[in-house]
Amino acid sequence: KMSHSTNGSAEKITSSGMRSASFKMCVLAILVVQNASASLLMRRSRLQQGDVKWNPLTGVIIQEIMKGLACAVLMLLEGTGAIEQAFLDRREAAKTAVPAVLYLLQNNLQYVAVTYLDASTYAVLYQLKIISTGLLSVCLLGKHLSSSQWSALLLLTCGVAAAVVSQVTDDGASRGLSGGSLALGLAAVLSACFTSGLAGVSFEKLLKRSSLSLWARNR
Repeated sequence: KMSHSTNGSAEKITSSGMRSASFKMCVLAILVVQNASASLLMRRSRLQQGDVKWNPLTGVIIQEIMKGLACAVLMLLEGTGAIEQAFLDRREAAKTAVPAVLYLLQNNLQYVAVTYLDASTYAVLYQLKIISTGLLSVCLLGKHLSSSQWSALLLLTCGVAAAVVSQVTDDGASRGLSGGSLALGLAAVLSACFTSGLAGVSFEKLLKRSSLSLWARNR
């Protein structure tokens, strides 16, 4: 009987591990598609506006409204009183304003960057947010990175540097520019990377010190 019980427990653990791995792979695939399509769609929307010009702030506002609605639905699924609880502590809500403003600034800087950089260059440069997040995590959260993680950040830095050099030297530093300068696009994407890393680290710090759920914080 003990043998059958042990085998049953092992099978349950194996099945749970396989479901967890499948879920992680599904999330990874969604993130890859989202990151790859975001730069292409943003760039195309800025280039092909036709006779009617649209304000990038409109896209940012709609994006925030959709995220707010999604978080509200998830809080409702958590149970009764989840939405009310999110607004009980006004001091905690005020603290969330810091990463919220940083994310708002980052989203606007992204539209500026894709206006002056082509989609591929923007997509590569925007990966610098990984470096900024890693460095800020070490400085602000006291995290320790392994040697392999430092090596990965170094390789990523070299790849981004190569992309910048290619953009500058290709076709007289004019490929992918739209009515502006390469320097402005680089400044916008670098600023977006820094604000993204700072917002992510500050948000993580808030989550560690609060009992509110992720959806309540992200409302």
